[in-house]
Order: sequence, then C-alpha cells, then structure tokens
Amino acid sequence: MKKLSLILVVLLGLFAAYYMVWRANLSGDVARVEATIAHHNAEFRKNNRWVTFKADSLSRAGFPFASRVYVKRPTLTFVANDETYGVSLPWVELSLRDSKSGTYTVTYPQSFQALFAKSGLAPEEYTVTLQQPMAVLVRAQGDSRLCSFLPGGQRCAAVGPADPLISFAVQFPETLLVDMALNGRSKTAKFNVIPLDIPIFRLVPKEADHALQLFVGMLREALIFQKN
Repeated sequence: MKKLSLILVVLLGLFAAYYMVWRANLSGDVARVEATIAHHNAEFRKNNRWVTFKADSLSRAGFPFASRVYVKRPTLTFVANDETYGVSLPWVELSLRDSKSGTYTVTYPQSFQALFAKSGLAPEEYTVTLQQPMAVLVRAQGDSRLCSFLPGGQRCAAVGPADPLISFAVQFPETLLVDMALNGRSKTAKFNVIPLDIPIFRLVPKEADHALQLFVGMLREALIFQKN
C-alpha cells in the first residue's frame, strides 16, 4: 500500500511539473497577445478617441496536448455622438506557428455578434454567421511586401518576444456566404472574392471607426431598411 501511494505521489508530482512547464512556456505568448490588444487599442484611439478595442480576459488553453492563448470576448466599439457601433466574438484562440516571425494560427467561432445602439431606442443585436470557415494568420513581422516567405523574397529579422502582432492574412474561399439575423429575421449575403492559396499578409489598419460603421450599416440595411 505504501509503495502504491509513493507511485501515485510521484506521478502527481510529474504531472504538476509538466503543467508548470507548459504554463511557463505559454507566458510569452500570453504577454504578446496582451501587448497586441493594448497596441491596437492605442493606435485606433490615436485616430479616433471614441474607439475601444479590448478583451474580457486572456488565459492559457489546450493542456496537456496543445498550447494556445485563449482570448475571451474580444470586442471593438465606436461611439459617435449618441450612436454606438460594436462587434465582438465569443472567443478567439491563437496557436504559435512560427517563432521567428511571430506567426500564429487563429481559430474562432463561426458566429459572432454586432451591435447598433442609439440613445432612446432599443439596441439592435445582430448575429452574424460565416457559412465557410476562413483560414486566418497573424504575425509580428510586417506585411508580405516587407517580409516575404516566398523563395527569393525579402527576409526580415526575427521578431522579439514582446513584439505585438501587426499584420494578418486571410485565405478567402471563392464564394463567401454570410448569414445575418436580427429579432427572428434573417438574410444571407453572397460575396464573390478571389480565392488565395497562399497567405498574403497585410498590416492591420490604424483606424477602425469607418470600417466598423460600414459593417454595422450593411447589417442594418439588409435587416431593417430593406423590406424584402
């Protein structure tokens, strides 16, 4: 019995040690994502101080077989006079793909929420669903014109562990179908885009207010102003 207890104690100790190592190895990634949110929030607010980019919390995920940074409810909002525009995802996860360039694979739910609110009126809470998942990458190096991964392309120096994620690449399908819903009413929008087989990185824009207004305005046009 004592021998069995000793074995259990040793196994628990090894498990705890492995967990501590796993947790420590993700500390830099969590810090980078936290710095990324702060960086882009500051950049957006330089352009328009009524824009806010934040997340409810950051944590480690995937134990024991994977290592991911879990971002709970990342949210972008913009207040214009008495109107509020917003978009938020329930969660986002980032998995390190390449440490030299600071590249992460992004996973996210197919459905997310958008908001339009005006003083004195009931808020409009939209649900948006992407019918086809899109591959999304983010990285700390610059865009593909500055830092190419293709043979013969220009190379950039390896990034530092605290450098924020400043560029992104989205691999679109040939046809993008987006379901939009509000208060029991729904519509599907179809976008024909150029499919990409390789990731082309672009810098994250320094302003977000006009894009957010345009996106929420599209939802309002489809589900409120259009009668059929």
